[in-house]
Amino acid sequence: MTQNDSAPGIHLIQTPALFPLHPVNAYLVDSDIPTLIDTGLDTEPAWHAFLEGLEACGRKVTDIRRIVLTHGHIDHIGFVERIRDESGADVCLHADDAQHLGTDVEEHVEAARENIPFFCRMGIPPRDVQRMFRLFTSIMRRFFRPLVDVHRLEEGDVLDCGGRVITVIHTPGHTPGSISLLDSASRAVFCGDHVTSITASHGLVEMRSGPSSDLGLYLSSLRKLLDLSPTMIHAGHGDVIDAPRSFLENILSQYADTSRRIGELLDAGFEGTPSEFTMRMFPDVSREMFPHTVFGVYRALALTAREGRADMVETDEAVIFKGVTNE
Repeated sequence: MTQNDSAPGIHLIQTPALFPLHPVNAYLVDSDIPTLIDTGLDTEPAWHAFLEGLEACGRKVTDIRRIVLTHGHIDHIGFVERIRDESGADVCLHADDAQHLGTDVEEHVEAARENIPFFCRMGIPPRDVQRMFRLFTSIMRRFFRPLVDVHRLEEGDVLDCGGRVITVIHTPGHTPGSISLLDSASRAVFCGDHVTSITASHGLVEMRSGPSSDLGLYLSSLRKLLDLSPTMIHAGHGDVIDAPRSFLENILSQYADTSRRIGELLDAGFEGTPSEFTMRMFPDVSREMFPHTVFGVYRALALTAREGRADMVETDEAVIFKGVTNE
């Protein structure tokens, strides 16, 4: 599927995904140096949809001169090698994600395995943690391929597309190397999965408890986008966000509300695992969404602790958050 988007020379190409995600959004910047922002999941139906999308733009794979990846997840990088083999396109990715993509898939599987006890100590039921690990493992072994020989991007890099310029904005939070791209002509932003109209943005799917779980980084990245005053946001899934200021302010407000509710519980003497905080704050959350909600609450609790407003106590059995003691 393809459609003209916000400005002349920008085309949205959508391809299907297998797992419960909306179609993956890729964008063709159709200038003198045709540049593709993200690709899709490496399946035959998605590849055929991608080719049809290019054809509707009057382009072929061999026309693509550059691929810019907003982050390193498999549903955004899947076609890279196919396109590079046919076109010789340069591939660009932020350095913080590039370093993870050059490794063997079993290293990713083992890193997730090592995080299993931590997610159980959050209070997520072990059966759900094991189910997430099995799903992650099967998906990664099916779709992940090491990605090497990439141009490593940094904050502030400017990419000349030939008559159109896009600027790299480092927006970590969804992944350590997530980037947003500011189009100088339209002041639209392409942000991958940093924000979308349909889903939360955090790293539970990867079973990581490192940089992808740093809520402080994510909130700073949201404010960075807000400061750009974009005209619209083109995300990696879902619809265009055509009122970006109110959209971003609403996300920040939701996180502020979660922080306020956590503070009220701590002030009242409540202490417990992220799971126990979740059950108090969101008693109606479904079983399917419970692990994702727990992880989101954990991120907020961890930020509260880093700000000195809570104590985080880790034992072999649990991760406990409680009010700050003045002993």
